[in-house]
Amino acid sequence: MSFRKASGFTIVELLVVITIIGILMALLFPAINAARESARKGNCVSNQRQVGVAITTFANTGKGEFPKHLNTKKDDMGADVPWPWVCNVMTNIGRGDIADVMQAGTAGVNPASRTERIDILICPSDKPADQTSQQINYVANTGIDGLDEGPADGVFMQTKQVTMAYVAQNDGASTTLMLSENNDAGEWNDNSITNTDVAQTALIWQAAAPSAGCGLNDNSGTCTGLAAARPRSSHSGGFVVTFCDGHTSFISDQIDYNVYRLIMTPNGSSATSPQSDILSEADLDK
Repeated sequence: MSFRKASGFTIVELLVVITIIGILMALLFPAINAARESARKGNCVSNQRQVGVAITTFANTGKGEFPKHLNTKKDDMGADVPWPWVCNVMTNIGRGDIADVMQAGTAGVNPASRTERIDILICPSDKPADQTSQQINYVANTGIDGLDEGPADGVFMQTKQVTMAYVAQNDGASTTLMLSENNDAGEWNDNSITNTDVAQTALIWQAAAPSAGCGLNDNSGTCTGLAAARPRSSHSGGFVVTFCDGHTSFISDQIDYNVYRLIMTPNGSSATSPQSDILSEADLDK
């Protein structure tokens, strides 16, 4: 009588196969995660670019002026209500439904009463947990330390609107920041007019170097108030910005802070803390 030898894996062979699969999975998962983050980053760039286009469209169809960081409108009772810069471009970012409700003289005009989540204002790498979050990740260049400085210091000023012509005729639209990411930002409908709360939807620069943990794209500390109004992202190595000519770029978080000041000021030599250095394209690649 003859016996056929049973075929199959030995325990040792099975353990080897399992080990190999484990190694392959360990190599594969980081690549998958990197690919997903690359896609999110691409969508983040696209979202911010569209917001930038909405702002330049607003300026071009008006008096050539960038929006004020905070303006005022009359509500349905005739009272003045704060009007954040986002409200000026609501139709241009595809949310005419919200713009229609918030038109002066109609009920619900006060932005603080709105509860809508607007996806184009959110970087996919920092997605909110629910559908009613008024989160915003893209903040506007309001100059040095907040709201009320001169037009040489920033773009979305409070007392005097900055024109596109002013930016172009001085340091140039292609080298002056309009928007940046900040995942510490608050809500698009924030209506605070106090200087300490400007960090909600604003981007500032400081005359002195930022404190520890509050630098450009520094995630090592907790910043509050004006210190939090700086570029900060969930991306590795840098953050997404949009310049006043509408082009969007990814800037390294190793950029020198003085270069950051230069690209924040539309007219650096006349700024509150004068910036007289000449900016080169190589500076932005650092």
